[in-house]
Amino acid sequence: MLGYAPEQLVGAHPDDRAHPDDRDTLERVLSMLMAGMPCAPVTYRLRHGDGLWIWVETAFALAADAQAGQRIISATRDVGDRVVQEQELRAARDRLGEQAESLQALAADLDRSRRVA
Repeated sequence: MLGYAPEQLVGAHPDDRAHPDDRDTLERVLSMLMAGMPCAPVTYRLRHGDGLWIWVETAFALAADAQAGQRIISATRDVGDRVVQEQELRAARDRLGEQAESLQALAADLDRSRRVA
């Protein structure tokens, strides 16, 4: 899914391949995790092995290891299709809102013209 061999990812910091615009969000989530606070899965862009950006969702957890101490473990899934659908839905909702405003203005104009006539 990510285009990297597993050994390329083990031990890497989670934001090493994160999109620059998403790093603050990722750092905030990881800081909360390290402070012992629960964290919801985070959606962000990650650089694929081929150099393209993909949308992923990662659930992080803190695990205690007798030899290594505390470690962050994660499960990541591709959510690119979902993100595209959400973006399309937001755009459609915005268009509908604009159309509703136009219809309200038209109705007000019609009402005013009826009173004048």
